[in-house]
Amino acid sequence: MIDGATGEVVLRDGTRLGRDLTLDAFVWTSPLHKLARRGEGAAGWTSWYVDLDLEKGGRFHLCLRFKDDLLEGIELSLPWNGAPFVADPMWKAAHDRWIEEVLGAAPPLVRPWGRVDSIADARSGGCLILVKYR
Repeated sequence: MIDGATGEVVLRDGTRLGRDLTLDAFVWTSPLHKLARRGEGAAGWTSWYVDLDLEKGGRFHLCLRFKDDLLEGIELSLPWNGAPFVADPMWKAAHDRWIEEVLGAAPPLVRPWGRVDSIADARSGGCLILVKYR
């Protein structure tokens, strides 16, 4: 789930991922690092991909995006069995419903710590929940 007060993504085991997480802490002290696969990015950007169970909602694909040492945001996506590379409107609607169930309002939501939004990207064919930190 996403904690509406802090923006932290809360895993089933109680682990909290949020804007206080640094790249150094993730790489050197987090057991999640061993489960994650590193992605490439522009200069200064690092992405880590991992499939995890959230406190509410079950299994999600997560992407942690760091800029230098700071966690800039987390992308979440429900697993989807639709056609590949198609941003299915039902997939985005499932994300929108989940956000509304967890945070009590439909996206986009702007909070003091950042924002939560849901997108369907026709170029990549993906649908994502975006948690962006300030």
